[in-house]
Amino acid sequence: MAAPSGGGGGGLVGFAQGATGTGKSLNYVGNHVFAYSGIITSVSSAAPLLDFTTGGEYIEAIVLFQLASEPGSGRTYWFDIEMDGQIINRQILMDPQQGRQPSDSDNLHIIIPPFTRVACAGYADSGDEQFCVILKGRLYA
Repeated sequence: MAAPSGGGGGGLVGFAQGATGTGKSLNYVGNHVFAYSGIITSVSSAAPLLDFTTGGEYIEAIVLFQLASEPGSGRTYWFDIEMDGQIINRQILMDPQQGRQPSDSDNLHIIIPPFTRVACAGYADSGDEQFCVILKGRLYA
């Protein structure tokens, strides 16, 4: 289902495909947007979590990356968000067994311009890991 102004991605409330669930696309509900990647496993490489292109409106959004598997001791994890192929933010979590998991204090507040491709990914320094990302926001004309 296309975005209100022609972008690609998710569904709208009231349509047969539903408006909830996981996937890489952006979902539209009135003037709100959301995306839930679900739990994605990285096999010693980047785990693509979200990948969508916005429509003609801009979006004020909050993004939260999460490590969904038991963290390994001495491990390092990266969470990237890109706009039009450029990394705009990288969160690094080093040795989470000694520290903490990402939390609400790690929410990334962003503005997504119209007609922008957004991609989010999770990485680990070695081995298989599970990641997820939640994006929620408001659409503005």
